[in-house]
Formats: sequence, C-alpha cells, structure tokens
Amino acid sequence: MRRLLILLILYCSTALGADGIQSGKSFKLPFACDNQPAINRAVVQGDILTVHYVKGGEILTVAYKLVPQVNPDPGPGPIPPVPPVPVPTPTAFYGVVIEEQSARTAEQGIVLGSQKVREAFGAGNFRVEDKDVKDKAGQVPVELAPYLTRAKDKTLPYLMVIDKGTGKAYWEGPLPATVDALLKVLGKGGAK
Repeated sequence: MRRLLILLILYCSTALGADGIQSGKSFKLPFACDNQPAINRAVVQGDILTVHYVKGGEILTVAYKLVPQVNPDPGPGPIPPVPPVPVPTPTAFYGVVIEEQSARTAEQGIVLGSQKVREAFGAGNFRVEDKDVKDKAGQVPVELAPYLTRAKDKTLPYLMVIDKGTGKAYWEGPLPATVDALLKVLGKGGAK
C-alpha cells in the first residue's frame, strides 16, 4: 500500500498541472499492488482523491486529502554588493613627512630630495621635518603639531598627503621606498 501511495502522490504531483487532473473527472492510474498489475480508477472531488483498485478480485477504495504544495516566496534574493566609492584624487595637495633625521637612509634621501617629487607637490607644498622639531621658543611648531601627533608611534619616515580642498588626509603611511612609488600614490605617474 505504501508503494501505491508513493506512486499516486508522484503521479498526482505532476498530473495536477495546468493540463492534468480536473476536479470531478475520473482518470486511469497505472500501478502495481503487491507486485501485480492492478486496474484502477481515480477521481478528484475538491481536495479529496478517491482511488478504486482491484486486489485479489476485490474492489477496494481509498480516499486521500490533497494538500496543495505551496512554494514559499523566495524573497528579493541576495543583496548585490555595493561598489566601493572611489576616493577622488585631489587636484591640490601638500605633503608632510615626519622622520627621524639621524636614521635617514640613502634610499630615503633620494626619495625626499627628488626634483620629480617636489614638482609633483608643487612649490612650497612639500615639507620634511624631524619628529623632535622645535621652534625658536623650544616649542612644537603649532602648524606641525597635528602631523607630529599622527606620526607618533608610526614607522618613520611617515608621509601624509593632505587634500588642500578638504584639509583631510588623502593618503598616509610609511614613506614609499622609491620615487616612482611615491608618484603613483599621488596619481602623477611613476612605474605601473
């Protein structure tokens, strides 16, 4: 009987489609009962499926309540990733490097003294200062205080590229190792 139910459910699940079983109309349902072919008839009335079949010369009737299979709403689907907002390259910027002058290497000296780097920043827009800089009164220069604070506990030399329009850091981090790498940070070319 289990086999009958399984076959019946499988058949009805496909036959109940748009062109399949209609309420109040009978149809033939081929199946086997106890491994013997059986002649049968099925009728759907509303939500009741009645099956008449022959077993051992006797006509048997079984009724099943049909429960429609409801496919849950899949929902809106996955949320597409939000593309990152590109950080615009400032058209006017200046650079501040905080370093330990006594620890400057020859390679760092080449980057800091490069004419290409100074031209990329523009006249008067690139400043290199020691982490212990003091003014004539022995105080930290007011204009450098925010940069000295940012560079504290960082790997020196530490470069900050500041957008003149917003006053915010466009880029900051350890001084790039080569002139080309620094120019790339500035969006001014350099080796690709």
